[in-house]
Amino acid sequence: MSFEKTPAMMEWLQERLGVPFPFKDKYYQVITPLVGGAMENITLTTFDHVFLLDDIWKHDWQYLTDQVNIHEMTHSYFGDSVVIRHFEHAWLKESWANYFQAIWSWENISKEEGDYQIYASNKSFKIETRNYMRPIVEKKYNTSWAMFDRHTYPGGSLRIHQIRRLLGEDNFWSAVTDYLETYARKVVETNDFRRKLEDHSYVNLTKYFDQWIHSCGHPVIKVEKDFNIENMTLKLDFKQTQRNDEKNIPVFDLNPKVLVVDNQGNTYLREVVFEDSDHEQLILQLDNIPVSIEIDPNYDWPLIDWSFDPGTEMLKHTYLNAECVHSRIWAGQTLIKNYGELEFVCSSSNFTGQIHFGVQIEVVETLSTVKSTLARDIILSNLSDLPLNCRVQAQFLQGLQYQHDSIRDFIIDFLKSEDLTYNVRSEALKVLGAQRNDEDIEYLQEQVVKYATTGYYPYVTDGAIQALALTRSYKAFHFLTEKLIYGSLPEYSRAFSIQSITTLALYIGGNYVKSAVEILESLLGEREYHLVLKHAIKGLIKLNSKKSIPIIKSVRPYIANQFQQYLDRDVVRLEKATADNSYLEIQDRVDTMQKKIADLEQSLRKN
Repeated sequence: MSFEKTPAMMEWLQERLGVPFPFKDKYYQVITPLVGGAMENITLTTFDHVFLLDDIWKHDWQYLTDQVNIHEMTHSYFGDSVVIRHFEHAWLKESWANYFQAIWSWENISKEEGDYQIYASNKSFKIETRNYMRPIVEKKYNTSWAMFDRHTYPGGSLRIHQIRRLLGEDNFWSAVTDYLETYARKVVETNDFRRKLEDHSYVNLTKYFDQWIHSCGHPVIKVEKDFNIENMTLKLDFKQTQRNDEKNIPVFDLNPKVLVVDNQGNTYLREVVFEDSDHEQLILQLDNIPVSIEIDPNYDWPLIDWSFDPGTEMLKHTYLNAECVHSRIWAGQTLIKNYGELEFVCSSSNFTGQIHFGVQIEVVETLSTVKSTLARDIILSNLSDLPLNCRVQAQFLQGLQYQHDSIRDFIIDFLKSEDLTYNVRSEALKVLGAQRNDEDIEYLQEQVVKYATTGYYPYVTDGAIQALALTRSYKAFHFLTEKLIYGSLPEYSRAFSIQSITTLALYIGGNYVKSAVEILESLLGEREYHLVLKHAIKGLIKLNSKKSIPIIKSVRPYIANQFQQYLDRDVVRLEKATADNSYLEIQDRVDTMQKKIADLEQSLRKN
């Protein structure tokens, strides 16, 4: 069930790349517990047991399993056959594997599916850029593991996508085939790939690689609209605003298209060319009044962040009629955020009529940030009345994680259904936990135990454990502490228990923080259970336990290499924390003061 598409994927991959499978059709797939994700070992790809699907889990996880399957298989070419010389070129393997998730979706599922993969990659990459930006080819790094971040995976894949659209299909794919054939069983650097692209396209890509691969950042473009109804002239003003020389963020060369539709259905497709310029203007002479404006309608330049609001009516038209997933998402989200058009975006016909469930997921995520009565009523109504993809159901439920009587009444009834997938049930349990009603704690505890041995992976158990953390109850703390005993729960679930105990200790405070520190320190002795060990360390750091630093350092050699860089960083932060920042030290001072006050009160009574 999990990997039934593997033979078809192997056939398709060879046809798409024009190169026979590198290892004479030898390709094994092995599922084993607790390996964490998947790994493209040559001819023997390993998968964590989370990918072992049953008849229920497949509804939640088949989609991702297929994505990971084609990702790891792509490494047979990019990474296993053609090997990177140094880790700064990691994008030549991981970016390709990430991009083939979208290519598989476009060519084997639907255009909308592939477009949503690109949207999701862009969203993931942009989240990381809020914390830091680096070139895709970064020559300065403390550990090779630092290269395996979102810049390399989705960030690099989006740059490959842009190259493909820039050069055209024939030039791009002939270059890729030549690249794979030339460097099979050899090592490569980024310039080797660039030269093959240039050989087949006759395009000088030095500047593209300088800006998009060797520089930081991505384009941020502000767009302003002016329509003169008297002479039917539409003027669009484009300004790149991201340039920062100190941070190595340049002005980018690019040529996005703009699609304008008028009220008679006529379309106007124009190109805006940025070349050594941060400001451009587009003027269109129209025959009729425009009803929608889409920028980059074909998603040729997904790395651009657009700041553009054409107004309510144009956004509504785009939300209902655009052919590209990303345009509909942008329109729906803007209608909610800028105009409060919740009912329009999520009405039964407008919502269920969307071209892909990805549009629904993204607008619901935006809706969930609106903690209003109207938003709550829409979520409850749609969950009750609409036929929804299970991923959309889960997204709706994430918008209900706050206290309200109507939510509790709904979710108690919702959980009675026997037709819920594991992920949907897990999210529903979290909603129940967020109601913080002591009457629900026993039920949540029962769910932890009931689902610990249900299916191949205890996803519902993990959701129930997280739900208990949301109750903020001392009863939940004591229950989860008991379940930390080895053998009480699967190791994944014990890791979630550690997270929940940490969260509960911080919520409840007082001696519960001290108790949590003692519990987590005792778990550091379980050095053969790397997942428990890792999460116990993370919990101690989150609890700001400076006294735990020596024991944390002592177990560093038992932590997987890829996590040691993060451990070192967090320990340094903990060491630099002042007494004013340490919860435990504050609590110690509070305890001391309370004892002094009690002693003083006792002394006063005697006198």
